[in-house]
Amino acid sequence: MSKLFNLIKRAIITLASKDDTNFQIVQVNYLGKTKNVEIVSPYGLYSNPKEQSVMLIFNVNGQEENIAGIPYNPYNRFKNLKPGEVATGNPHKGTRIYFDENGDIIIDANGGNVYVNGSSEPLVLGTAMTTLFNLHTHPGNNQPPTQPMGSTQVSTKNFTE
Repeated sequence: MSKLFNLIKRAIITLASKDDTNFQIVQVNYLGKTKNVEIVSPYGLYSNPKEQSVMLIFNVNGQEENIAGIPYNPYNRFKNLKPGEVATGNPHKGTRIYFDENGDIIIDANGGNVYVNGSSEPLVLGTAMTTLFNLHTHPGNNQPPTQPMGSTQVSTKNFTE
């Protein structure tokens, strides 16, 4: 019975991973013991948890020397999610990707930058493009555009519809 009782435990990460190998290993403390533990993450979702994060650890094949775990941090998790909503991100910096109950995807960079890689075309800032377009002149007659760009040509919102 004690083997079953000790299969799953909570631990505190005391030494974070360098995250440079196939199997990510952290050092944890639990029940007065210190052990190296392999991090287990759901497919496609990876992180390098900070020290003092909580980890749910379990004995693989019931063997105390073969421990793996799932890190989480209940103290800094994204809160106030409605049923069915999902948020992922960096709670220490306040950045997240949020999938809300309506199906919208919200990227909150908390004042930082959002980088979109993989596109063959650069993104255009609407206000900057409008200003540049309206200030340009044509060679030969040095005249500005006959039809200036306005709010009807550029979205004023900072998200796509």
